[in-house]
Amino acid sequence: MNDALVKELLAAREHHRATAPPSERKALTPAEAYAVQDRLREALVARGERVAGWKAGFTNKAAQAAYAMDEPVCAFLLASGVFASRAEVPASRFVSLVVEAEVCFVMKDDLAGPGVTPVRALLAVRGAAPALELVDFRYSGKPVGTDVIADGVYASAIVVGAPMPSPRRSSGPWRPPGPTPSSWRRVRSSSPGPSCGCAVPDSGCRLDAARELD
Repeated sequence: MNDALVKELLAAREHHRATAPPSERKALTPAEAYAVQDRLREALVARGERVAGWKAGFTNKAAQAAYAMDEPVCAFLLASGVFASRAEVPASRFVSLVVEAEVCFVMKDDLAGPGVTPVRALLAVRGAAPALELVDFRYSGKPVGTDVIADGVYASAIVVGAPMPSPRRSSGPWRPPGPTPSSWRRVRSSSPGPSCGCAVPDSGCRLDAARELD
């Protein structure tokens, strides 16, 4: 099923068309869904895409309940979907567009779980910037959480604004505006739906420009 599913998800992205959620045929476990997402990411990278960062979602109980999940989810962000503030983003790249206000964290260190504490996560943050995530709902019907994981948590594009002050340059203790990033999967933060965020590695990235997110 995984090979066929990955091809379906790739086609939905390439042709900007909705596809039926996997749960209409067979429900995936979270582990199976992440395995599909990993295969999807590998296929996109093989086509010339580049992973620019990671997104976190379902970070509140209401979103988790709506998608039959009991924890946050996460997914990758592609460099081709990262836009600077005031950029024009073609509507043709989306199946069904939803805009969400987010916080983008620029990371100076990778985080690998389990055992990532709020303090360790905070120390790994270089800085932050406001962002608008342009979410693409690529499923028809009523998907559940594991469907969303397999798809890449509806990631499509993100517009990054001017940077916020660095934690080390701000007066007083700095706190990330939003949910505490205490649950991370490899380099990625917990991921989307309502209340999500993004994390971008700092290698080759200039937060002060907010243009080149690597």
